[in-house]
Amino acid sequence: HPQVTRGNRFTTVPKDVNKRRGICVEPSVNIALQLPVGAYMKDRLARIGLDLLHGQDHHRDLACAGSQFGSYATIDLSNASDTVAHSVVKLLLPSAWYELLSTLRSTHTRINGKWVKLEKFSSMGNGFTFELETLIFASIVHASGGTFHKSKENRDSLVYGDDIIVPVEISDTVISALRWFGFTPNPRKTFTSGDFRESCGGDFFKGINVRPYYIKNEPREPQDWIKLANGIRAMVGDNPGSVLRLYRLRRAWYKCLDNIPTHIRRLRGPSELGDLVIHDDVWQTPRNRGGVWYWRVYRPISRPLPWHHWWPDVQLAAALYGVPSEGPIPRDNVAGYKVGWVALS
Repeated sequence: HPQVTRGNRFTTVPKDVNKRRGICVEPSVNIALQLPVGAYMKDRLARIGLDLLHGQDHHRDLACAGSQFGSYATIDLSNASDTVAHSVVKLLLPSAWYELLSTLRSTHTRINGKWVKLEKFSSMGNGFTFELETLIFASIVHASGGTFHKSKENRDSLVYGDDIIVPVEISDTVISALRWFGFTPNPRKTFTSGDFRESCGGDFFKGINVRPYYIKNEPREPQDWIKLANGIRAMVGDNPGSVLRLYRLRRAWYKCLDNIPTHIRRLRGPSELGDLVIHDDVWQTPRNRGGVWYWRVYRPISRPLPWHHWWPDVQLAAALYGVPSEGPIPRDNVAGYKVGWVALS
């Protein structure tokens, strides 16, 4: 039966080897209503060139250009979603939108058994937090002289969450405006001069991608070594003649391949297949079936969760929505890996 709760529940997820990121688990009915609102905001933002689905690539392109020519500044904020105050949203948004978002947000968070009233508007875990902070930061950039447009030729600024790129000429104005609204630019990730720029996971020095590959877990299985080999290869990027490529990285890449069984090591293919194959210059030969190309890969095996875990009325609703009769597949439910085929058009 539905239960009424006062707000969301605080928890943490790993951020890196030293830190954990705080998030909140929203009540199920709230999140079911927040997500469509976030999707609508995402669609409207895309109309002015703020693509929250594939925008990271655009950011990396501009950051690369900024490191080459010094034309763009990259700005990053510290604890962005945690510093979007309730009063800021009320000040900047139309009253109807403010009322809508207010009715869907959680006003309290449960931490260590105690309820804490929130002054921030929403946390990571809310279904529209990312879209809302993008909208707010884009509004501040626009008021400071930045231009957004669907066409690349007619825009000079981009915002993706708290990753902000603006022309160098207005960067000081944008930073001052952000501070006025209570936001804190991160000095370690904000670059308005020099030959280095960073945005959306891309680190560029004079137009060259210099971002290292981060090993989050010690590789033990073939899929781990494939991921590490592909990460090392991605460090080279499109920098022909790199000393690292000729010596250090190539040697490390071969060391990774030595830890992969021979029948899996043969699975070479394009980067579009992700870490299902080893990225290389020479690929295996795919099969064409009915105009669709199929590649042999090392893919995960997922096990459906049997239907006896749910009430009959849930089973009926799921069947009407077209959920497979074998049962739903839980997120991140991997029972193992095997060599198989996948399609790539």
